[in-house]
Amino acid sequence: MTKGIPEKYLYKNRLQEYTQKAGLPLPTYRSKNEGFPHAPKFWAQVEVNGKTYASTGRFTHVKEAEQDAARTALEHITQIVKNAGIPTIQDPIYCKSILNEYCAKINLKKPEYTTAFGNEKHPVFISSMVFNGESYKGEVARSKKMAEQLAARAAIQSLLESGSEVIRQIINSKFNIHKPALGFKDLGTDRSNLQIVVKADVPTETSKKTVAAFPSTSEMKSAGPHANSSRENKRKRLIEDSSQQKKRVHKQF
Repeated sequence: MTKGIPEKYLYKNRLQEYTQKAGLPLPTYRSKNEGFPHAPKFWAQVEVNGKTYASTGRFTHVKEAEQDAARTALEHITQIVKNAGIPTIQDPIYCKSILNEYCAKINLKKPEYTTAFGNEKHPVFISSMVFNGESYKGEVARSKKMAEQLAARAAIQSLLESGSEVIRQIINSKFNIHKPALGFKDLGTDRSNLQIVVKADVPTETSKKTVAAFPSTSEMKSAGPHANSSRENKRKRLIEDSSQQKKRVHKQF
């Protein structure tokens, strides 16, 4: 009961609040009298987000039938949200951006933040804001910017609990865009985990000697310029010897 109004008269209001928070079209009702003019028996249906929910009983007044249909819809929606689970945003870095995009999509005024500073001994910030007629307060933070992000996260969490599909879509889109910043690797460009297979010929005695004669880069640097010149001459002689040996082999055949 709210302010003296019985709960059975508040279902339509609750359902309308849900659709507004979720960014959905307002519920639409239709009713029918299955009784007589002097003894009416009304039932009603309500359509929410493309789904239809019906009253479970028959009533003497149309408004009562509509309230019962709204109650049925709320019970089903609440169960769906409960079964689906409510995601939690661990990193609040994009929360203000997410909330601003949500406001733009459903034509709401952007929230205004009020941030309080602790004191010199406790240099912390805490932010609060009013969004869509509701007040939200964030957790304690080390900076004003992060305090506002935490306040925005509190509002987003409330929207998620209400089952807003719009806010879910924005969150999914935002975190897919920023995956690289969040530590995800792009498998299309990062090839560090790919195995490279090289097909090698069976080495001959000459090729073994040639490979052995080639020093590593670090060895060449440490040996100095004179040693490098000597090694280069030796390399050229080995290449020439190898070439001459191949010519002799071809002549034999």
